[in-house]
Amino acid sequence: MNYSSVSSLAWADESRSRLDAVVTFEGLGELPFTASATDIEEHSREIFAKAIAGNFGPIAEYIAPPPLVPRGVSPAQAKIALHEAGLLDQVEALVTDYPYRPVSIWWVSALAFERGHPYLNALGLELGLSDEQIDALFIAASKR
Repeated sequence: MNYSSVSSLAWADESRSRLDAVVTFEGLGELPFTASATDIEEHSREIFAKAIAGNFGPIAEYIAPPPLVPRGVSPAQAKIALHEAGLLDQVEALVTDYPYRPVSIWWVSALAFERGHPYLNALGLELGLSDEQIDALFIAASKR
């Protein structure tokens, strides 16, 4: 496949075995493209080799995507993560004294804690937790 330009190079993985670029292909125009030295397509191997040789300019470092925030975790996972973060006693005291009784029923009876649940968001606000902190707790909980 014929191409006329390669730009916006960046490593596509930590091992530097693939790189992402924007390639202008004949008849197709400018497209995002991932090249590799082991690709079955000759043009991919060629683009990779020329990029490594510096023919298309610098290659940006690989940036790992942020971890995915799970949609839900089990109560046990959530409580272990809260304990490890030093928040479990504070959350349990808050739930016990919460003025809206369904929150305490949910806390002790839920089969899963879902990230977007309004009771969870209300407790997070009461504790002064940011969305990023709650996301981090969900990520930590998912590993328990």
